[in-house]
Amino acid sequence: MSSVSVVITVYKRYDFVGKAINSVFSQSFPANEVIVVADSPGKLGNLSNVRLVECISEYHGECVVRGVQESTNGLILFLEDDDLFAPNKITKIVEVFKEIKPLYVHNLQAYIDVEGREVSRHDKRAFLYEPFQPKSLVSWRSARELIGVWLKYPALHHNLSSIAVKRDLILANEDVLSKIRSSLDWAITALSYSGGVHVPYRLTYYRLGSGNTSIRGKGEKELERLIRVYERELESKRTFLKYAQLPPEMEEFLRFDVYVHNAYLSFLKGKEFDLDLKTYREFMGMRNRTLVPIELSIQLSLKLSKSLYR
Repeated sequence: MSSVSVVITVYKRYDFVGKAINSVFSQSFPANEVIVVADSPGKLGNLSNVRLVECISEYHGECVVRGVQESTNGLILFLEDDDLFAPNKITKIVEVFKEIKPLYVHNLQAYIDVEGREVSRHDKRAFLYEPFQPKSLVSWRSARELIGVWLKYPALHHNLSSIAVKRDLILANEDVLSKIRSSLDWAITALSYSGGVHVPYRLTYYRLGSGNTSIRGKGEKELERLIRVYERELESKRTFLKYAQLPPEMEEFLRFDVYVHNAYLSFLKGKEFDLDLKTYREFMGMRNRTLVPIELSIQLSLKLSKSLYR
């Protein structure tokens, strides 16, 4: 069995972190070390067998990198403060790394509400993620293979708590990751182009309704929060693309991903929907010809966004 470090990040929200930590200590195969990176470590009190690291930066990437730098083991599992590990998470992930030897592993999620009760995967809040992740094992060993999988399953990278990596992958890219505020799951998945795998085990409990991506400001409506989140994510993705060293085809794909999400942000703001469907469809066709016509996907996204956020 490999030596495992779990890096838990906390920023301003402390309501659920105790449960997150307990889910790590309830594993059938224990972690060798648990590192909690928090903006206010004093709020956590004295925790046994936990290394506390202070990081007051609002750049999530900087705090994640700090946690990895503090680790002493070769395999890193991430956990955000409001999510949970299933009891067999570490056991299964270690098995995958031992058998397949990837740089990166992503697993499926189960869904819970703010009270910790399990939510159906058919719940409309889970629909943003559930249909767009593989339900069987898929792997890649090149940028082109990763792009093919990602195009077919655009939520392939959801979410950071469902990602485990070799420590060296983060340390080799610590400068660029430290520069981004959010979208760490997106960025780390992009960096896994030389060897990754998605496994169809539901090893993470993803908490719906807790403000997973961004806590809502006082008096802020959900649509306003969503716009703010998209703006922040697009800023992070552009920063990543500016500094990351990527194969040309990977960079091309990610730039198009930013282009599409910028068009969607324009829609949310009530501005002209700037997206060339013909170009988009041709780009998709270059990579994966099994997709349904892209217009249907866009229409579905628009209808869904109106029903959820209007």
